[in-house]
Amino acid sequence: MKRCIICDQPTDTPIRDALRHFRLVEWDQWRFWRGNIKTFGLWSGLKGSFTLSFPIINTLWNWKYRKARLVFPKGASLDE
Repeated sequence: MKRCIICDQPTDTPIRDALRHFRLVEWDQWRFWRGNIKTFGLWSGLKGSFTLSFPIINTLWNWKYRKARLVFPKGASLDE
């Protein structure tokens, strides 16, 4: 199995997945803008909304974290 050159996730189509990180607009995320700003405040909500709605901004803004993963040990309770 091949891997995405941007996020290092396993994939069958690495070029298409890499281009998905650089698409300009994710139209499905526009409906969450008001809720993000209301929940997280003006600046944090705007940053979250921008990074959800514009994947290219998210990829460039968080470039150094692109291959970071959370690893949970076996048997860890995620409810705590």
